[in-house]
Amino acid sequence: MATATSILVTGATGGIGRELCRQLTEEGHRVIASGREMSRLASVVAEVRISADCTSPEGASALLDESTSLLGHTPHRLPLCREH
Repeated sequence: MATATSILVTGATGGIGRELCRQLTEEGHRVIASGREMSRLASVVAEVRISADCTSPEGASALLDESTSLLGHTPHRLPLCREH
């Protein structure tokens, strides 16, 4: 396995995002899953789940700030939603 990293997956409630979260977690990475609907995020495999709307610059910035605050460093990002 490669060195574990912290990864922020936006659009995590969709098919590809959901599967990426599962696979990355299985590989030992710290995964932060984000999506607009917390009810759908509840079933996503991830260390942290954040309800966020990253379709605006402000929303994307707030999500990255919250993720960085939780981890203590900036995570790698896998954007699967329209980001600014």
